[in-house]
Amino acid sequence: MSRHCSNPRPPIHRPKAEHGPTSDEPVTARQLEVLVTIATHTAETGRPPSYRELADALDIRSTNGVQDHVKALRKKRCLTPGDGGPVTARGLVLTESGKELVAQGQSAVATKELKKGVSHG
Repeated sequence: MSRHCSNPRPPIHRPKAEHGPTSDEPVTARQLEVLVTIATHTAETGRPPSYRELADALDIRSTNGVQDHVKALRKKRCLTPGDGGPVTARGLVLTESGKELVAQGQSAVATKELKKGVSHG
């Protein structure tokens, strides 16, 4: 006699981005800077930046600091692994909400620069 019961319900398969803990905290200005840097680097080179490239671009001394930002952004559903697997150095992909935040952030920076140019011009 088998000790295991068969489960009449099929397993639930969720997209990778839904797994793990989430955070309802808003994205910080520094985290937005990380997202914009990833988006810009990806657009310019055709590939996401490595942790070292992110650290250099953001003036962060250690890749551990970059890893902390990436971890927080994954919890906030702004980044996801590109291939559905574990996050690798070049496997960072912005989610739709991450892309929206980048667009809003770039728009805010452009508006701020425009106002600065008008007030000093």
